[in-house]
Amino acid sequence: MNDKYKIIKTIATGGMATIYKAEQVSLSRPVIIKKLHPHLAADKELVLRFEREAKILGQLKHNNIVEIIDFFHIKNDYYIVLEYIDGESLQQIIKKKGALPIDIATYLVFEISKGLAAAHKNNILHRDVKPSNIMVAKDGAVKISDFGLALSLEGTEITEPGITIGTPAYLAPELLRGQKATPSSDIYSLGILFFEILTGKNPFRGKNRFETINNILYKKFPVMRLTNTEKEKAMTKLISRMTKSDPKSRYKSINEIIEELSDYISINQQDLAIFLSGTKKTKRTERKKPNTLQGNLVYSFLLILTILVATYIIVNRKKEMATGNKHITPFVITPKKTLTLTPKESKATTTHKKPGPTDKYELAKKENEKQKPETVTVMVNNKTNQYGYIKPVVKPWAKIYIDGNFYGNTPLANPIKLTAKKHTITFKHPNRQQYSETFNVTKGETTTLNIVLEEVFGYLKITVKPWAEILIDGEKKGVTPIANPIMLTAGQHLLELRKDKSILWHELIKI
Repeated sequence: MNDKYKIIKTIATGGMATIYKAEQVSLSRPVIIKKLHPHLAADKELVLRFEREAKILGQLKHNNIVEIIDFFHIKNDYYIVLEYIDGESLQQIIKKKGALPIDIATYLVFEISKGLAAAHKNNILHRDVKPSNIMVAKDGAVKISDFGLALSLEGTEITEPGITIGTPAYLAPELLRGQKATPSSDIYSLGILFFEILTGKNPFRGKNRFETINNILYKKFPVMRLTNTEKEKAMTKLISRMTKSDPKSRYKSINEIIEELSDYISINQQDLAIFLSGTKKTKRTERKKPNTLQGNLVYSFLLILTILVATYIIVNRKKEMATGNKHITPFVITPKKTLTLTPKESKATTTHKKPGPTDKYELAKKENEKQKPETVTVMVNNKTNQYGYIKPVVKPWAKIYIDGNFYGNTPLANPIKLTAKKHTITFKHPNRQQYSETFNVTKGETTTLNIVLEEVFGYLKITVKPWAEILIDGEKKGVTPIANPIMLTAGQHLLELRKDKSILWHELIKI
């Protein structure tokens, strides 16, 4: 380290660099220093990527992007110096507070969108939009950080074909399929981020990388239940479009999102700062005591008004009784038990002297003692009992086809309503054996089908020189050379090769 900067403390250590809080001596101000791990300095590609991050940040000057201060190297030590943000990452905020209010969430995404728009305008993709890469200062400033995986659309792609970069839980499905990154990929990641801010959870995160990737590729995006206000409905619709599987169905540019969000911004930077600090913004108001005369007049008026209303009701009631007006008390029909009707009849007529339960319906009625018996007509649909229900429970999950028609993916929110007869149900999963069964649906009953789809296996043979540690879906499988092929379930898996805790190579493979 040169004399310009003095290290204060280590903040974090990642796979590629160590992050320090430091002091810029000449200006006596805090800064962030990102230092490339010394053992990675021998890798020209990683050094080039580190330099590229510095150059990309040098092109970007925006209030919503962390500013670069310096880039230098001393022998084989490479450093990036960044502005210091006195605050927390969005990841820390969500962990601490959970799901954030709609006004706060909308403002955060609005600010992040402006930063991404500035990057996209300069033909730069971030490619790693996630909560830990968003810094929120104590004064409410929102800034995008960590452009380590950023890509200049005018430059040359450094990452080798077939290698997936970024954090899987926020990656667009097209990137997991090996397609090129586009501005739409950042929009998708921002949509996932927006969902997480509002719910406190990532919609696709699994127990491991493979499960997460599998969820993104094959699971439907969960429906958000934000429908209480016009703003919540609008944000639900916006997130749904941002996270479409097909990039062509998403917003064409980040500016379209900014335009839509701008109509729903109800707070500012200061309000965000107050929210983060945990204090409430209140207005001090003084309530004057009403003078005695004014108070007495108000109470007198209310008393007179009450007497007038009461008099009107009593007089009206007497007139009504005098003229013989009849009040009709409605029957309340509540389905409690079973009323047996002849199938040919479309209606049933029953007479009651006193309210009480019948076989299918309880007829509840308020009647005075002198009221004559009433006749009640109950409309009964003779097709009600022609249906039954099935509830499929499938492990791990499956697409459901009944009599050749698609009914959705498990798990289902509600049982499936079917006519009471024989049906053929088929469960399909991309990496499991297909299962079909013919079954009877019984009138008025719910049948639960518990199915476990059998796994299909394949084998992976790996040859690495000189040697490497093998991880598949984050699980260690051994060190090369390995004599026997590795048995894996059919489908996609994340293969990683590591040496001395450094990732040498990783790729999404299909068995």
